[in-house]
Amino acid sequence: MSGIEIAGLALGAIPVILEAIQGYRNTYDRIQEFKQATKQLQILDAQFRVCRLNFLSECRLLLHLVLSDPQLSQEMITDTRHSLWQDVTVETQLSALLRGDLKACATIVADTTATIRSFDRRLTKLQISPNNLGGTLQRARISAAFVIEKSRFEKDIVTLRKRNADLNLLRIHFSSTDNPHPSSRAVTQNTREEIENFGTIRLASGLLHDTLKTAWSCSDATHMRHWVKLRVDSPKPRNKSVKLDLAVSSDMITPRRASTPTVWLYVQSESIHGQDQATHAAQQASVQSLVHNLQQSVESNLPSPLVSKMSSDLKTAQIECDLSNTVDLCKVNCVCSHLQCQSMAHVSQQTERCIGYLESMRNSRYLIYGPLPPGHAASSQGPLTTHDNITTLKDIIGQPSTSRLQLLHQYQLALRMARSVLQFHNTAWLPSVWKIEDLSVVGSNITDQSLSTLHLSTSFERATSTSAGGQALGGATKTATGATAATTPVDACCQRLSPAVYNESLFCLGIVLLEIAHCRTFEDMRQGDPDEFYAAHRIVRGPPPLGPKYRKIVERCLRCDFGAGSEDLEDAELQRAVWSKVVYPLEALVRDISA
Repeated sequence: MSGIEIAGLALGAIPVILEAIQGYRNTYDRIQEFKQATKQLQILDAQFRVCRLNFLSECRLLLHLVLSDPQLSQEMITDTRHSLWQDVTVETQLSALLRGDLKACATIVADTTATIRSFDRRLTKLQISPNNLGGTLQRARISAAFVIEKSRFEKDIVTLRKRNADLNLLRIHFSSTDNPHPSSRAVTQNTREEIENFGTIRLASGLLHDTLKTAWSCSDATHMRHWVKLRVDSPKPRNKSVKLDLAVSSDMITPRRASTPTVWLYVQSESIHGQDQATHAAQQASVQSLVHNLQQSVESNLPSPLVSKMSSDLKTAQIECDLSNTVDLCKVNCVCSHLQCQSMAHVSQQTERCIGYLESMRNSRYLIYGPLPPGHAASSQGPLTTHDNITTLKDIIGQPSTSRLQLLHQYQLALRMARSVLQFHNTAWLPSVWKIEDLSVVGSNITDQSLSTLHLSTSFERATSTSAGGQALGGATKTATGATAATTPVDACCQRLSPAVYNESLFCLGIVLLEIAHCRTFEDMRQGDPDEFYAAHRIVRGPPPLGPKYRKIVERCLRCDFGAGSEDLEDAELQRAVWSKVVYPLEALVRDISA
């Protein structure tokens, strides 16, 4: 038994297969550099190429028995850095499939790797210089050296063919038997964790919206509307604790003076999950979240919003707060005035101090701290400037200069859109029918910095101050600035899409991905076509600006073509399919262009 096989049996079959694939690739690349030296090397290249293709095909079909997804299997074979190569679940499922034949499989693949290494060493002995392949003397020397090694090369090719035949017989055996491991919709551990994280973030953001809508009160007569902006980038939850970055602003009736300072606030949100109060008490892990950067900017003769700038580098240290000495904001007549006064009073302090909290009826608490002390990521950015304006993605896409968007930024923006749908679909932040103007950034164009500020928006109509605790603020729908306004039944009816659309959220994602790819708004591209469904399919069948892989992702979203048994995004099966066939491929595109 070779050392490779021993390592494979100790770590599992996956490492052995991965090493053989990498060995085939490295040796194949070496042959490509030298095959033009002699005709004998060209024949050898063709023979080795066929052996490699057969081996990769057998490995792909073997992985398909485990994953039940031909696209994922092909991606693993193509990309040796694919995350599934390191996934414990894939290794476990493959071991369960092979059972007593695991050793035989490892032996076959290990011998393949050993033969490839031997083949590669023989190539090295030829001492071929890629800079002098056309010289007569060089070619004569290579031919003489090849004659000496020819029989050994041929023996290696024969061995590789035999090992491929052995692997083929083993794979056919398991293909023809009933295999209960895993189910036809096998899901890896990584995928399952990602979907659970999306669900946790979605629940926490929904609870946050409900709390703000029902508990926020304001008696300031100059405040017409309150805006809440939620950053779409959220770290992975830890123990059901979610970190969300937020900004809150207000439309003003009268312009504000130019000297109004920027007010920074830090809010820690605690979302309690569980079946009963005992479980809730045991799971009180803070949801590090919410950065409120309240700024009152000046615009002559126009309502002046209190613009809030979000911090993407918020520290995640756990903060404890004694609520006995903290103000319950649900009992404050004007939350806006309280937060502004408290923030200004403690602006020179070097430590964080809880200046209030909100509690919802669904076991959630939001602790508000302010301001951030010097040295924190948010304050280190300095005061807001006139360039810190909020711009919708539609306005950015519609700019003539957007046609020169960097390819990496297009992929990154598309990835954030896909993740946003899984995290916030069918919530107050992202309704089932949504558009690109529902998302905004801080800035007027797409850069690395502005992408980190990508956010969704919702707004609450000003409620007349009544009793302490406030009155529920009004309903909301999106406006051109990403804020929201009252929705009527007629508006909701008009927002329905074509009956041919199986999933509205995913169809809208496909539309937005098209806009990102073409750097044009959908209204501009549809050329007056009254049916958005047929217009989208006409556009996607045209030349693909971002390549065929990206176009395939868009097509899946438009048609809800994920091979899942459900077309409801609430269903975990469809969520897993969207993650594996939209989110992960976009991550791969970002990774490839960043390399």
